[in-house]
Parts: sequence; C-alpha cells; structure tokens
Amino acid sequence: MSTDKDTLLGKAKKTVGDAVNDKSLQEEGVEQETKGKIKEGIDKVADKMKEHVND
Repeated sequence: MSTDKDTLLGKAKKTVGDAVNDKSLQEEGVEQETKGKIKEGIDKVADKMKEHVND
C-alpha cells in the first residue's frame, strides 16, 4: 500500500511550519497528515474485506 498524498503533504507542511515558526502552517500540516492516515486506514480495511470476499 502506498502512502496517501495528504500524508506526505501534511508532513511537509508540518516540517516547514516548524522550521519557519509558522504555527498556522504547522497545524494545517498536522490536520492534512491525519486526514491522509485516516484514508490509508480505510483503504487497508477495504483491501482486507476484498480479500475475504474473494476467498
């Protein structure tokens, strides 16, 4: 499973926000990274369900 683009972009925003001391950008990055992780989790569950349906 690949990493969701929101996870990667969120990590980047969080890192840049930390580096330039921009709390708003850092928080936006945390939110976007969390959104990406949730998508990844949902995709993982969907893949497992497909495996069981196809067995």
